[in-house]
Amino acid sequence: MADCTDTILALPKGSKVLVAGAGGGWDIVAGLPVAIALRQAGHDVHLANYCVGMVDDAQGAERPLEQLYRIDETCQDPKDNRSFPEGSLSRWWQQAFNESRPVWCFARKGGRPVAEAYQYLAEHLQLDAVCLVDGGVDGLFIGDEHDCSTPSMDAISIVAANTLTSCKRFFTITAFGTEGAAYSVRHADVLYRISEQIYKGGMLGVSATLSSTHVGKQFLKAVETINEDFPNLWHSIIVSSIVSAMKGHFGERNLTPRTDWAPVWVSPLTLLCWYFDLKSVAEAKPNRDEVLQTETVAEVVEIFEETRKRLGKRARTDIPI
Repeated sequence: MADCTDTILALPKGSKVLVAGAGGGWDIVAGLPVAIALRQAGHDVHLANYCVGMVDDAQGAERPLEQLYRIDETCQDPKDNRSFPEGSLSRWWQQAFNESRPVWCFARKGGRPVAEAYQYLAEHLQLDAVCLVDGGVDGLFIGDEHDCSTPSMDAISIVAANTLTSCKRFFTITAFGTEGAAYSVRHADVLYRISEQIYKGGMLGVSATLSSTHVGKQFLKAVETINEDFPNLWHSIIVSSIVSAMKGHFGERNLTPRTDWAPVWVSPLTLLCWYFDLKSVAEAKPNRDEVLQTETVAEVVEIFEETRKRLGKRARTDIPI
């Protein structure tokens, strides 16, 4: 299904939707196909991202909460902005759609302060729905996978956004296949978690970001424009893999200087967006209540380490295709 995000999420036309990057860094850029498709369908789309960049150094940013920053096209980026695409994204959105659209940045905090920030945005923006996007697949993990990759920040976003009981809540993963190089993530584990969600009724559908569609063309232009603000070394591997898949590439690809030692495996699966009910994904995490009570990321890392000790590690499984 191409450009059918609106159909999958089944939102009334004109809904106010927050599309938020779940795991930090460039997740919100990876989630742009979702945001663009929702806007094209007539929804009032807002943007947010769990921020891992030096957001404190962004000049001109409003700060309604200690852990929440409003980054718009007028803000000056931090000097070290290699993991801070939010300003570039806001400027592109203004140029592309002739409307000012800030990116709300959650500071690198634990479950409780991030949940508080989500509650603020739900009230401030009068949200009807929130859609988290994970640029990668480890947001589905619960802790016993062969390699968990980096699920801590994803888990923070998932349990925090799930507190928005007055909103419809969704979760999306994209860039399937890209986390097996730098990490030893087994994508059979991902498919197992997806199968669990299908069994529980938590999977909603799949869409494809194709270069021949309006959404695909806008996404490619956005990535091209945003990348101009960064040297090649700091272009997102995840976003670059999606673009590579959209161009019809297949197999191991050297996408940026950081993949010289570990080429990324790209396939048609990489350009797909997989949609889930956020509540179902959150409830699958055995440590969700503990994560929600944390103040720092370090606490969440410790919780996942304890979860891993308790559950054990799944044996390595390969996909026999």
